[in-house]
Amino acid sequence: MNSSFLTCVLKHAKARPNQVIIKDEWNSWTWCDLLKDAERFAASIKKNFTSNPVAIPILAGRSGKVISAILGCMLTENAFAPLPIKQPAIRTKICLKKLGMNHILSALDDHEIYPEELKSLLVFEFDKITQTSRQYKQNFKNKALYVLFTSGSTGEPKGVSCSHKNIMNTILWSSDYLDWNKTDVMGCATQFSFDISMFDIFSMMYFGIPIIIFPDLSNPKDVLTRVIKNRVTSIFSTPAFFSQFLPSNLLEKISNTKLRRIIAAGDFFPPKHVEEWQTRAPKIIVYNSWGLIETSIITTMCMITKNILKTIKHEKSLPIGQQNPRMPLVIVNEGKIITKPREIGEFWTLGDCVSIGYLDNEETSKRYTIFNNLRAFRSGDFGYKDENGNFFLVGRADSRVKIAGYRIDLNEVENAVNQLAEVYLTAAFVQTIKNEHKELWVGIELKKSTSDIDIFSAKKLLRKTLPQYMVPKRLFVMPEIPLNINRKVDRLQVKQIINEKLSKEY
Repeated sequence: MNSSFLTCVLKHAKARPNQVIIKDEWNSWTWCDLLKDAERFAASIKKNFTSNPVAIPILAGRSGKVISAILGCMLTENAFAPLPIKQPAIRTKICLKKLGMNHILSALDDHEIYPEELKSLLVFEFDKITQTSRQYKQNFKNKALYVLFTSGSTGEPKGVSCSHKNIMNTILWSSDYLDWNKTDVMGCATQFSFDISMFDIFSMMYFGIPIIIFPDLSNPKDVLTRVIKNRVTSIFSTPAFFSQFLPSNLLEKISNTKLRRIIAAGDFFPPKHVEEWQTRAPKIIVYNSWGLIETSIITTMCMITKNILKTIKHEKSLPIGQQNPRMPLVIVNEGKIITKPREIGEFWTLGDCVSIGYLDNEETSKRYTIFNNLRAFRSGDFGYKDENGNFFLVGRADSRVKIAGYRIDLNEVENAVNQLAEVYLTAAFVQTIKNEHKELWVGIELKKSTSDIDIFSAKKLLRKTLPQYMVPKRLFVMPEIPLNINRKVDRLQVKQIINEKLSKEY
């Protein structure tokens, strides 16, 4: 069934109109319900949004309405751009500006409270449809399907545009690894603005796999309850999401459910945590994966077996998978492909997985290129390939880091902290604490006219300009932020100074 996602939805709706395909905290949708709700959104889009928009912005919470709004965009041949309800309103407005929009489609359930700052910008779907042709156009292959926003080096969100062809390639590629069957149910364990959620949504549309939307991703007990109740068989999320099950007896309990696989991506999955999953929940298969928004969600996938864990004891991280014809991946150094095992270089993705590009053409020209006659993306991630052809990720370029699956630009965090009245200079870094848990810490140098800063008030102000995952866990006042020989902030030295001070205190 190699056709458009819309075609697949219509086929599923015709064959099984009363099958429940989505459940959230409040409602359930059958295929028939989903299509009717999507048509209401489509009618609203036609009335309230200009022709040929870059993408229709969708205010996304934890409701199935987000998926029906996405389908509504597809019914009108428009790309969509999900914007999370939890991010600061000022950030949402920046995204709207980049999309050339002055209003946003609300996809919130009646139980969800929309931000007061966005009230005047919200557009709701119609309660009634006055007319529908049911003649849906399906020419999506060379058009943008969605735009997701990430953070750029400028300190502002940047939109990445992906095509129908990009995502279809990803979904077809996934069938080489995942043996979906009629009893499968997916647990949606990421925000709808995160690219992993796109894998859930389009797997649902293509394969007809039901989705259960977890409302509270930081509550493993609630997740377990919903896994049991809804017979969830597969969850794709970040390593941090899966690691939160370790401190209690939840792993043993989840092992006795219908869950048969977990897929981790977006960050480094500590091998010790995977060992615990395998020991305490032996029936559940663990996959370790790698991919980027710019490379259509996911590029490599590796089933982590006990044998793999034994053979990689000397490695610092888990393998992320091997080469696949649908997802060409090369390691490049100084413009040449590395063929020697264990030589480190930058991951470059090639071919159909490479997205359309950033909304900013100048930014696109910096990261997208042509390599060996194929469209290519320079990932900024570095790693190597071992003697058996397994790829290993070792680090990320420049100031781009990942914590709990979220890509964070340290410059953006520093820029935000620098806006505090008392602050002169800042240096952000990732601190690894016990159990290999990672946190975002920031060293700050105060203005000479200032003797102190209220850390609690400072964090409160930062939450107004940064998403929650980018607000520093700890702020440290330093006499001076050290600079390197090039007169740039030396983050490594800042980290060393703070750790030395903490070791003396404790």
